[in-house]
Amino acid sequence: MSEGHPEDLGDLALRKLERVFGAERGKTLLAAVLEEVGLKAIATTDDLARVASALERRGGFETAVGTMLAVIAAVRKLDLPGG
Repeated sequence: MSEGHPEDLGDLALRKLERVFGAERGKTLLAAVLEEVGLKAIATTDDLARVASALERRGGFETAVGTMLAVIAAVRKLDLPGG
């Protein structure tokens, strides 16, 4: 859990990746990106933003998912309604 939001940020990122890439590829992609940015898990909105940025640099649909996660991280960091 993070910053007053009940949903686990790692689960959120994984769900978004799985929705686009399928369960197996989503898990593999998240594991690779976590390793790339030096994280074991997504525990904070800053972690989510780091993962989002790494996805955005990959291009293709990874960029789209990364951008979506970056927006979610920004909204949650600001604690805006709907975040």
